[in-house]
Amino acid sequence: MSTACRLKQISGIFPGAGGRRRIDLMAAALAIGIVLQPARAAEEFQHGVWAIWCDNTLTCRMEGASDYEGSVLITRAAGSNAPLHGKVTLADDNVGNTSGATLPPFLTLWIDGKNMGQLKPLDEIDYHLTQAQVHALLAAAKADKKVEFVGGEKPFVLSGNGVSAVMLKMDDVQGRIGTPRALIRKGNKPEESVRAIPVPVIRAAKVSDKPARELTADEVQAIESLLWKSMGGICSRHDPERKEL
Repeated sequence: MSTACRLKQISGIFPGAGGRRRIDLMAAALAIGIVLQPARAAEEFQHGVWAIWCDNTLTCRMEGASDYEGSVLITRAAGSNAPLHGKVTLADDNVGNTSGATLPPFLTLWIDGKNMGQLKPLDEIDYHLTQAQVHALLAAAKADKKVEFVGGEKPFVLSGNGVSAVMLKMDDVQGRIGTPRALIRKGNKPEESVRAIPVPVIRAAKVSDKPARELTADEVQAIESLLWKSMGGICSRHDPERKEL
């Protein structure tokens, strides 16, 4: 089986051979509880220079990037009428190579030679895109028009290579295809049909104030059995990628 086992992701909680297997039993129970909670799987997709990540609340973030100039990140939460939020980050080389270089006071968005307004700093590394600018740059990138941000050491030219596929993926994951506010395939399907996913509630286990101690062999075996049972068949006990305790 080629799928990486989820147990590897929490292997730091249970150091393997040669490590110190000291762990508070309540912390172990909390770790098991988190693994056992059912959750919608996150999704990710990449095409061209654009990529998208959607979490288990169906909030999706898509990014278009140039390695040496900058990146654009656009976020949309699940649910009807959810707006698009965008920000631009300049690559380090595009801010200035001198020590202590600061961000330019603003960037200007240009689409096919037309000034689409300034971007003000959002924080110490990002610039804010207005709703109008987000929609304008997506429409332009999809149509293979020239999109650039001017104000850094050199213009940041945003490629549209892959943007249509990534926009369609966002619509698909969030259930917007066929609705008026879909990014790609619009239609007359009621916007209210787009559902929001509640944020999962994480209930913290009671933490023991007893000093940590080394687990016994029986305790290790019991915890391991529960963890593997929680995998629900995702990993085989004979999977070569399995991380032994």
